[in-house]
Amino acid sequence: MQEMVDLAVSFSEKTFDYDSARELTTYLETDPNADNSSLGHVTLKSDFSQLTWKGLSMERVSEPEIHLRELQGIIGTIDLKYVVSEMKDGKAAAYYDVIESFTMKLGAQRIYMMNYDRRADQIFTGESSAYSGDRIQLGVSDAEDLQSMQDEAGKYRAFVANRALWIYDTGKKESTKVFAFRKSENDTRVNYDTYGIKILDVSEAGQIDFAVYGYMSRGNHEGTTGIALYRYETAGNALTERLYLPASTDYGNLRQDINQLCYLSGGQTLYVLMNHAVYSVDLTGKEYMVVADGLTEENFAVSTDASRIAWQDGADIYRSTKLHVMNLETGKKDEISFPDQTVIRLIGFVGTDLVYGLAHPNEQLTMDGRVTGLPLYAVEIVGSNMEMETRYEKPGVNLVDVRIQDSRVHLSRMRQIGSGYQPMDEDTLVCNEEVSKDPLDGIATLNDSAKGRLYCVKLDAGKTARSTKVHVPKQVAAEENDVIVLQNNGAAAQRIYSAYSEGRLKGSYAEFSSAVQAAYDGMGLVTDENDRVVWVRANRSDAKTIRDVQNMAGTVSRYLSDMADGKTTSSDGTELIDARGLTLNQILYFVYAGMPVVAYLGDGSYGLICGYDAYNISCLWYPGTEFAYTDKMGLNDAAAFFEGNGGNDFICFLAN
Repeated sequence: MQEMVDLAVSFSEKTFDYDSARELTTYLETDPNADNSSLGHVTLKSDFSQLTWKGLSMERVSEPEIHLRELQGIIGTIDLKYVVSEMKDGKAAAYYDVIESFTMKLGAQRIYMMNYDRRADQIFTGESSAYSGDRIQLGVSDAEDLQSMQDEAGKYRAFVANRALWIYDTGKKESTKVFAFRKSENDTRVNYDTYGIKILDVSEAGQIDFAVYGYMSRGNHEGTTGIALYRYETAGNALTERLYLPASTDYGNLRQDINQLCYLSGGQTLYVLMNHAVYSVDLTGKEYMVVADGLTEENFAVSTDASRIAWQDGADIYRSTKLHVMNLETGKKDEISFPDQTVIRLIGFVGTDLVYGLAHPNEQLTMDGRVTGLPLYAVEIVGSNMEMETRYEKPGVNLVDVRIQDSRVHLSRMRQIGSGYQPMDEDTLVCNEEVSKDPLDGIATLNDSAKGRLYCVKLDAGKTARSTKVHVPKQVAAEENDVIVLQNNGAAAQRIYSAYSEGRLKGSYAEFSSAVQAAYDGMGLVTDENDRVVWVRANRSDAKTIRDVQNMAGTVSRYLSDMADGKTTSSDGTELIDARGLTLNQILYFVYAGMPVVAYLGDGSYGLICGYDAYNISCLWYPGTEFAYTDKMGLNDAAAFFEGNGGNDFICFLAN
């Protein structure tokens, strides 16, 4: 670990010196197609100029904080956090928050740099020079946490930069720094970055409702993690804490949930997703109720503007006969069901229009003992008033995959022939609903010859930006009895996999293959709901052979029977993992971990992948029979073979 830390610190220091940085070119994997337009995000694929700050005179203001994020076998992930200043004429012209993430692998002779990720955000201070014309200059950013919202009349523009909330009064030409934990550029204690701000509403009276979520580094709840709801009123320059919801999860999970659903209805009811449940919190009576629980990305959906939600009834997504729909603005709930026990499959929203599919009871798509989908006979789209807008149904045609992309619903079709299906051309439904919701609405970009792409807050036509005063609110007041502890006994209905890379959570998924794909590019890892590491991309040896694999054939057969019964863990504690859709290279980790991988061949038969080296894999064919034999295949040939025979249909096991 010490060698990895030393390499990370040395690498970081050399990026500030052009000559010293030449030693880093051996690590670069410069790609001509990489985005080199912004200093906000730099990777190993960036060019040398990006890595060395485009020749700008940058100096560290603070010593880097060193965080060990992961240490799995020979793989380590280390973060460095610090503040730099851009120097001009011997003075600091601008400050930047910088986070560098290093993923390294210990080799026999040296340490290999597997992944490097640097993110820089210019610190917005509200100086008059940032206000000009019809925009407010924010500067360099990775743009991940930038937000902007204005009232309907366009008088007040609220925006978030560097985890600080500002409001600009276009009439008075004045700014107010509404909320920030940061006191100074190098105050390490309150520059802790595991919190975020979400703007919920801006009124024509200059009132802002917003949520602060994550770790509270100062204030009434210092040292805790949760969600705080605030209201700022321009008229009295007053900031009030209306609600605090302690959380038992971390910032990464809170950020994921808040970005999916945090909606304030009528200023008096907060709807929030947390820990696989949607809560409704009455701000007047300080009471809450669980609207829905056991939610995952497979059985829950939120409309583009977050004003409508929908979720399936029951734990089995392929047997649900009832769909719940709720309008969060009105509080009205609706149910969709049919008297003949028709199975309903939630697909999602196009804008605020709900899309779902219908299937006949007991008709499921199965493959090798697993349910893989539903043969839908119809797709329906209903509007915000629950009126039917579109129904797609054609005799003899089943829909085996329905995907929403922007304002289009793509339908993968099959025609049933006897007991099987024959593929047909894809069809598409085009919706009239406006679905575009730009996460950077109100944020514009411009190009600077020295720094590349810069970000700014865009004001409406006719509005000019000129700040002569920067205010701060009066002391924060908290409403009485504003702390509410949310409790929910309904966990997610199935195993949840979390993907991590570059030192942070990338997403949580019900499908293992989705989690692996999310972690893959960043040389990351995947954990289960118990935080057990179940997959690591780069942490495996160059060769591995499982001995006596024939003696394991009976055990594997029992595992497959358990899986067909819906179990995710066998009686001996072995985790059973559906890895369908992953590549051969991705599933070899489980062979390295000491368990053979089942590879189905599309006709119900399977082989066991039981070894690999730099050129070949070893497979046991016809396991458990007198005809069993072991053979080798070249890696490329094997990858093509498993994709063409079974469509990369793998089952993996992880011993307890």
